[in-house]
Amino acid sequence: MSDSAAETGRQAWGGAGMPAEKARGRPDRAPPGAMVEVDAVWKAYGDVVALRDVSCTVQAGTITSLVGQNGAGKSTLISLVVGLQRPDRGTVGVGGLDPFQWGTRARRLIGFAPQELAIYAGLTVRQNLDFYCDIYRYRGHRRRGVLDRAIDGLLLRDLLNRKAALLSGGEKRRLHTAMALVAEAPLLVLDEPTVGADPASRARLLDIIKARAEDGTAVIYSTHYLREIEILEGRAVILHHGRVKAAGKIADLIATYGEATVNLTFQDSVPDLLRKIGRCCDDRRVDISERDVDGDLLTTVLSRIGPAGLQRIEKVLLKPPNLDDVFAVLTAEHSDNSGPEAILELGGAVRYG
Repeated sequence: MSDSAAETGRQAWGGAGMPAEKARGRPDRAPPGAMVEVDAVWKAYGDVVALRDVSCTVQAGTITSLVGQNGAGKSTLISLVVGLQRPDRGTVGVGGLDPFQWGTRARRLIGFAPQELAIYAGLTVRQNLDFYCDIYRYRGHRRRGVLDRAIDGLLLRDLLNRKAALLSGGEKRRLHTAMALVAEAPLLVLDEPTVGADPASRARLLDIIKARAEDGTAVIYSTHYLREIEILEGRAVILHHGRVKAAGKIADLIATYGEATVNLTFQDSVPDLLRKIGRCCDDRRVDISERDVDGDLLTTVLSRIGPAGLQRIEKVLLKPPNLDDVFAVLTAEHSDNSGPEAILELGGAVRYG
């Protein structure tokens, strides 16, 4: 990002963190209750409907992950939450405030790292972070603590004197995210924060996010890496073609929509019986899921093979259900048929809407 482009972003939002106008001291605290409330929101760009009757809430001290394919509406939803746009219909509240209408006052409750990098290429890493501390008027012990937590948390200490323009793609992403963490606001919104990150940096960031939530921060996390969402636990909102297909605790979603799969590799060809009930990966390997059989998956499959078939097995892999299964089931094109959609709500109850 050029310095001029970064300045444009700073004037509109405050870059990766908060708006510049009148930011003083620690960001405002949110009132008790839901930190984010999205109610029956619609948003369109011309003839393209990006969000269709979307509702969700994010409580303080929780992590809510947004899941969906490209174009599902994740970034549009985030833009409404942080006040960059207003919905065509419905309402959005952050700490009880309309983020678009209240502007600075609402955005001071938010630390935001958008998908597009918003760093000052001509400044060093230290200067970028110092500038954000100046925006919030952090001084003394408070300033040192904020900087140390962001620098050490995202492994930036060895890069402090390097200009942002000379950083690698992953290092720029870490700096960009650190600038959002500097705000230490009651709502943290991260859109694709681990793009280009190495495994160590990704693990550190996920640990930081979980720690922030444990300290009471509400977190909205958008990513295409479903394994990250499983690690973060918490809740997920699954979007598809602008609609909420399911929302609830990660464990509840997996228990409801996921399915275990057994992969069998044979010394020769897959038996005809298993070809009829499973899906062949090649001539020697077959996948069989829980929906393919009645009863316990592995026990049922092995009993059907019989003693002779068991001797021909070379390898058995049992894959437990995970979020990939949930995503595949809920975003299958046949799931777009009109009619009631099951929405798994917090606590595991199911309603239809």
